[in-house]
Amino acid sequence: MTLRETINTRMRHFAVVMASCAIATGAWTGAVHAGASGDGSVNDSIISAEVRFDSPPADSPCVWEPVSGVGPVTVTTPSGTHTETLVYKACDDRILSYHWIRHDGPARVAETAHQRVSRAVNMLAFRTAPAMNNMVVNVGTWFWVPKSMWKPIRVTAWISTPMGPITVTTTARPHVLTYSPGDGNAPASCVGPGTAWTRRMRDTSSTDCMYTYRSASHTRRSGLYNARAGITWKVSWRSSLGIGGPLPSITTRVPLTARVNEVQVLLR
Repeated sequence: MTLRETINTRMRHFAVVMASCAIATGAWTGAVHAGASGDGSVNDSIISAEVRFDSPPADSPCVWEPVSGVGPVTVTTPSGTHTETLVYKACDDRILSYHWIRHDGPARVAETAHQRVSRAVNMLAFRTAPAMNNMVVNVGTWFWVPKSMWKPIRVTAWISTPMGPITVTTTARPHVLTYSPGDGNAPASCVGPGTAWTRRMRDTSSTDCMYTYRSASHTRRSGLYNARAGITWKVSWRSSLGIGGPLPSITTRVPLTARVNEVQVLLR
């Protein structure tokens, strides 16, 4: 049987089951009583994914049972052949979901299975035009992050269980780019990575990611403005159990120094 035929067979079996509602209500003595959960979290600029699969108390309201009337199915993939059985998860006598479970999973659930994975969300490369050491009063400064770097950062935790792998993925997506000029004025922000300046741009060209200095930096003792670039990331998590949601946003920052010059015009 080919993979396509196997998938079609499984779908036909599943359709028959759903149509007839021929669901067993506890006849399988080998039912697995276990609770699975997971979540994502944010701590400063660290995103984490956590997944747990624990053996609950004997009075747990949730069970996993095979579906009556549907036999095991042989699945052939490029990596080999294995057998799967259709089971359902029920809590408080209410069916919540259906799953095809491989027979070659662990023989029993460990007392506690747990994994937590974390990853730092770092500041991305920041660019300006004119350059940070050669900015000019009353000339708009473009700022941006290369689009090739403006991508989500993900971290996934997973554990193997008799019901198959359970995963939790936490994702941080870059959303807002901010430039704090350091001259006492409010930061300039834009949604997205900004537009990269090129030599083909005209003097009248503009971008949403732009800031214009109105005074030179030589008035500061160091001759520089203490500027800063930042990225606000939207964070969310999603579990293979079908749950998830948003998490608090995080902001990564990098300190910069800006030298802003005045252009002297001589009239004759």
